[in-house]
Amino acid sequence: ISSGGESASSNSFDRFDLLMIGLISHLGCEKMIGQVDLQASAKNIIEKSILEAMSITPKESDSNEDDTLCALTKNPSCIRIIIKCVNKDSNAVHKSRIANTMRQMFLINVLRSYDKNLLQKNCDLNIKIASSLVLLILRLYPDKVETKELSSCLNKCVTQSIKKKNSEQVVQTMIDIVRVDPKSKSSPSQPTLLQSMMSEIDSQCKIAGSSVVLLLEAACQQSVESPSVCLLLDTVGFYVSGLESVHDNVNLLKYSLIMTLALLGHFDFSVRDRSLKVLKTISNIKHHPHGESLAIHEICNLTNSSQEISSILRGDGINSLPKFFRQAVLCSRDPSVTRRLLLKGCAGDKTAMQHISNISCNLFGTGTSYTSSMLLIAMESAGEDAFPLQDRWEYSGQTILKSALEDNVSLELAEPTTLLIETAVVMLKGIKIDNDDVARASNIIISIGPGRRSYSIGAASDGVSTINPYPEAMQFFIITCLSTALKNKETSAAHTLSDTLCTLVLGSTTWSQIIFPRIKIDQRKKM
Repeated sequence: ISSGGESASSNSFDRFDLLMIGLISHLGCEKMIGQVDLQASAKNIIEKSILEAMSITPKESDSNEDDTLCALTKNPSCIRIIIKCVNKDSNAVHKSRIANTMRQMFLINVLRSYDKNLLQKNCDLNIKIASSLVLLILRLYPDKVETKELSSCLNKCVTQSIKKKNSEQVVQTMIDIVRVDPKSKSSPSQPTLLQSMMSEIDSQCKIAGSSVVLLLEAACQQSVESPSVCLLLDTVGFYVSGLESVHDNVNLLKYSLIMTLALLGHFDFSVRDRSLKVLKTISNIKHHPHGESLAIHEICNLTNSSQEISSILRGDGINSLPKFFRQAVLCSRDPSVTRRLLLKGCAGDKTAMQHISNISCNLFGTGTSYTSSMLLIAMESAGEDAFPLQDRWEYSGQTILKSALEDNVSLELAEPTTLLIETAVVMLKGIKIDNDDVARASNIIISIGPGRRSYSIGAASDGVSTINPYPEAMQFFIITCLSTALKNKETSAAHTLSDTLCTLVLGSTTWSQIIFPRIKIDQRKKM
């Protein structure tokens, strides 16, 4: 059944299809011819073809994934049908001349071959194909395959992705599993697969809670549909409900708190409602009467403390967050601890994220970046007495920008990352939101997204309030950023960051005419 080289003749491809139909039809045949078991022989042919296909390592020059897949079609026979079935173009599946039942049997046997051999043949392409097979079978034949078979193969994919420090692939797999057709109910296999993945992630990372961090990173990505976000939040809530105390899980719950609070700003009511339920679950966990444990409890408890607050958060979404954060800090038993916890959470608090150190998830994940940007703008809008500019810079802005310089993050690749950087850079402008402005505000409107970072606060004062004196830490960072950019290539993160600094801060009228003249002469000369 070897196809040899790829022929330009459509007639040749027709003959190949007929051969495949003959092979696959034997998967359902329980007859024997002499000593030959037809079904076992067909399975054996498929497995040998898959093994041969899995041994192919794509050339380094094959940078385009689609080109690599096309190259594979010239190899073993079975891989050509895999490509047809896994192809994102769903029409290719339905137009195939192979009967649906035959295709189902074929895909299930291919899945078993991958499951059996994936740990030995674990190149990135094989992992992607195996993941795609699981998702395709889950979508087309959710009732025809035992969930444990799907979980087995999927968990092997997760294991290999974690070993390769590829958290992005794990997050994307989570998103793919929970993607739900709005017109149909979710498959009962979805929660089971997700929970099986979570167990595998925690086992591989050897730190409980790693999976929850990745679930929330997935839930906070803007491209994920509302039903999928709800399913992810349900899974987070189920996991969190099993925790016995806040103190013993404080790092995990700090991260969970920040990401879930951000989802209160989601445009969909059902997501906001699910987020409140997760926060209520956290508030019911046993806590210590002091420190961060108490602060986490107070914030979560506030979201459900009265019907009025819950209704406002459910109904107004993102525009209710500044007033909520203001109340959370000013009504706290220890405002400084609550403020610091929220601000450090938006800056990828190292202790709160230490449980994912075994995977390459970081402050600049797509979901985390967007979440932090939105919350920092909301906290800024809450007023200077709730979130002083100097604290926002010390606990959030400074950490974010230093991470960008040290990690040499590419700021051009992801819009959420660029937005987070801009949100931190704007702190260097030195502008404060006066408490009187917040008190007089009848409404707070936040607009955030690609190319948008703005807010308006009711009837604000006519003058601009700026920090005085301008903090030395801010002066030091500006000089460090500009000098680092001069020493690096124009394509470096430092150069991109310095351009943003010059555009949004140093080139602004407020900074150049009000802040700059106040700075000591020696520092001005350095700048």
